[in-house]
Amino acid sequence: MRKVMKKRKWMALAVCSTAVMLAVTGCQTQKSSTDDVSQTTVQADENSNHENQSEGNSNAGNANSGKQDSTDTTNNSSSQSSETLCLTSVPKYQSEWKDQKQLFNGRVDQMYLMADGHEALKQALKTFNQNQEQELDQIYQDNKEFFDMQTGEDSTPLTYEVSVIPKRSDEQIVSLSVEEYDYLGGAHPNSMITGYNLNPQTGKRYTLQDIAQDYDGIFEYVQKKLKEDYAPDMFFDGYEDTVKSMFYGDADGANGADGVQNAQPTDSSADSSDTEMLSWTMDKNGVTIVFNNYDLAPYAAGRQIVEIPFAEQGNLFKKEFIPESVTTNGNTTKDAKTSAGEARIQPLYVEQEVAVDLDGDGNKETVKLSTQTDSQTGAISLFAETGSASAFLLSDGDGMDDLGDFGCWLIQTGDNRTYLYVETKEANDFRSLHIFDLSTKGITYCGVSDDSFYGSVMTDPDDFILFRRSDMLSTYSIFRHYAIGEDGMPKPLSDDFTVSGIYLDEELTPTLTTKQEVSVWVDNKQEKIPKGTVLKLKATDDSTYVTAETADGKTCQIRLDANGEDVYPRTIDGIPENECFDGIQYAG
Repeated sequence: MRKVMKKRKWMALAVCSTAVMLAVTGCQTQKSSTDDVSQTTVQADENSNHENQSEGNSNAGNANSGKQDSTDTTNNSSSQSSETLCLTSVPKYQSEWKDQKQLFNGRVDQMYLMADGHEALKQALKTFNQNQEQELDQIYQDNKEFFDMQTGEDSTPLTYEVSVIPKRSDEQIVSLSVEEYDYLGGAHPNSMITGYNLNPQTGKRYTLQDIAQDYDGIFEYVQKKLKEDYAPDMFFDGYEDTVKSMFYGDADGANGADGVQNAQPTDSSADSSDTEMLSWTMDKNGVTIVFNNYDLAPYAAGRQIVEIPFAEQGNLFKKEFIPESVTTNGNTTKDAKTSAGEARIQPLYVEQEVAVDLDGDGNKETVKLSTQTDSQTGAISLFAETGSASAFLLSDGDGMDDLGDFGCWLIQTGDNRTYLYVETKEANDFRSLHIFDLSTKGITYCGVSDDSFYGSVMTDPDDFILFRRSDMLSTYSIFRHYAIGEDGMPKPLSDDFTVSGIYLDEELTPTLTTKQEVSVWVDNKQEKIPKGTVLKLKATDDSTYVTAETADGKTCQIRLDANGEDVYPRTIDGIPENECFDGIQYAG
């Protein structure tokens, strides 16, 4: 009955969802205009905390080995900027229902670059999305004949989900953790993590060899950590040979899986990345190698994770991939300061225990979330506890925050501050971010932000995106860049917001047509544009003006009269907006 998942063949799938369900990660700083927006977004599905979700921690060791020849990493150099590129994720759904019972539940994350330029990277993500969509449809078609078996009262719908979480996204590498989860019948669900690592300049996939300075040293380090961190009797017999073949392709370690000598650079070959057996990702702290269920051990043993920190094993990797702020083997590459290279961000789930150093004193404490449900009212309360404190956080009893479907992220900044960012849903899918400080020897409420992740996470606490809904000449999604401020709250890095749809789908970008001459501002000078002019909305301050672009690429600013943000219709030079434009659409 069950369709077996494809083994490590990732390129993913597409179509732009018309639902403006957005996700976020770290991003390139937007200074004063939205013309050069460059960002990164991540879809972290807080509800897909399936088996073995955590990617674990491991202590660093030492590895010695011969060096391999340096690989061609086109357009990458140690002097190149590592500014974050912003990606956003939009989920695509496919489902089947009968008699109000769900028979099939499908969801795949679609990734988009929220920035101008980088056409090769955009094309690679487009291919990723297209393959993802095709795989979802194929699994749906292959399992249609089994839908009727899921109609029993206690039956579970067949499920196929793909969650994509960016681990790092900058000018050096775009590294995505792709988790495929399915329940298509059988004794238990199955899941698999695949690393999808792109050269942002060429759009081609990196293999581990492409980013390695000492590939043999990485292999030896992984062997060493598996023996140190896991009980020897949990592995299959001969697992060491399996690890070797995953690194080198055959028992002799000479050739790759396709028979090509592995010591050669592979970034220029599209086929080599498809045959790579290793699943790995890179963040700004190091490289993580994941061995999935059944790779080295039985299903019950879960995944085996080996983390290779740049700070202690940076000599194993090419310098251009190591952030300048990271201290490697006792040597720092630049003056110490707050940076994403030292920051850590991870989703936190109910009843999951995570050990972290909350305040930089060198001592780790356990952080844990828990919930309680009132048996009389059904209200859900959320609690947090650390090694030194416990506290009530939120309750949905007031009807404002839905804690039946919330997300939480544990965020550590480079200057040793630790926060919980808790996203809750309200009516009409409005989201709010509640921020709590864990680094004050207690748990302190910092405040609430009406700008939120909308299903995504940050990768850089000094530069990330939050979204909101705007009602400026229509209803649409907008975003801007933020950093975590000294008070723990998101601090905007610019005044303007960017209209999300311009990087996602033309259908999501509001387009208006003037019904008469309309007053606009160009280069801070007022002028009239004629009737019939088509305007695409590009940016706004979400209060007093909207920036738009004409069909010939001319940029203008539409300034709304100060007659109250909540008064509709708004006016332009005293003329109601609906008399000025065709195409205005507001959500209810």
